[in-house]
Amino acid sequence: MTKGAPCKKINQQVIVANKRYTCVKSGNKLIWSAGVLVKTAKQPKVSPTVNPSPTPTSPPISTPSPSQSPNSLPSPSLSPTPTLTPTFTEPVRPTSFTDLLDAAGGISYWAWEKSATALLAAPTPTPEVVQLIGPNTQMMNADPSIAFRLTSRLYSNFVLPKRIYAIYFGQTDVAWAQTEFNKVALHPNGREAANNCVSAETCWGGLSEIDLKGNAILLMALRSPALKDSNHTSGTIESHEYSHAIQGSQFIGTAKEASAYCCTKAYMPWWLVEGQAEFSQAAAVFYSSFADYILERKNVVGGLKGDSTITDAWLETFLKPAASSDWSKYDNWRLYDVGFLASEVLASLKGPEGVMQLFRDVASGKSYEEAFKGIYGFSWSDAVPIMARTISAMIRL
Repeated sequence: MTKGAPCKKINQQVIVANKRYTCVKSGNKLIWSAGVLVKTAKQPKVSPTVNPSPTPTSPPISTPSPSQSPNSLPSPSLSPTPTLTPTFTEPVRPTSFTDLLDAAGGISYWAWEKSATALLAAPTPTPEVVQLIGPNTQMMNADPSIAFRLTSRLYSNFVLPKRIYAIYFGQTDVAWAQTEFNKVALHPNGREAANNCVSAETCWGGLSEIDLKGNAILLMALRSPALKDSNHTSGTIESHEYSHAIQGSQFIGTAKEASAYCCTKAYMPWWLVEGQAEFSQAAAVFYSSFADYILERKNVVGGLKGDSTITDAWLETFLKPAASSDWSKYDNWRLYDVGFLASEVLASLKGPEGVMQLFRDVASGKSYEEAFKGIYGFSWSDAVPIMARTISAMIRL
């Protein structure tokens, strides 16, 4: 058995090598989901007079790391001896906004599970990557193209950029990076590189544009390797900025194309634009391990825990404004961490494709409220207070 391989009975579960796999429906097919790690439970003490028979398990599966191609899944190997396997209790799955709050404890798992299942069932697009690296810049990610391929698979049913210009630079290559960016950007202002690399400690910003020809233009500042930044080694910075390019690509060829190259926030809530990119980087790069996904999630949203200002009422006000509202009154990071949790909520209901479909439907002429109602079957005004209470509960977990 391999992840993404055909299975016969929906909801059938198998536990292999401390991972639990579920038979799920993907389109018209039944396939094995991505495995989730099962915590090893302490076995009860057994009287010497009792000789329990161990439960055999199926052959274990080696899980590919994010550095492996998802199409190169290793073959199963035989377990030399059967072992006792603890029972895994699947968290409650939210099905709609009516049971969302009750299922708050399972939202992160189901958002990840649906994303991993969608990614594994998708073909592997091969976007052309033009990688430009500053003459004095040291790369910390050995193969950034992996993140681009994984993110492409996550959104394989949507319009994807035809080519990716990935420009990497450190503090000593700011002028070089601006020159390269000017060659391909649609409307450069001459300060893009400098604004994303203010100092050696804060040289970590990213920028994403599209050029209306279907090409993504990603400008990514890198800190010194000595300062260590996991975003520059794991592929999450590539996935985040590329996700923005996919958001913008949905607007190409529509009446709203003029703002597509940079300004999807003219039509979409700002927390959704940034939060969905944050969620995408975690779901795509760490598709093979729920534990790793949770670690990335903590990196993003950990600052919310214990913040007494983030109340139900605050969340409802934050989520509700239209795209044209004044977002400058909020701490900028709220667009990312609260946006991540809101995107996770939406992905737990309709998968990552449901969230991206919001961009596509708005690009095609619908209002945000119309698009939301069409996808989630719930009015946006009724959904906001439920989302606010649910996100508040998720922060407290």
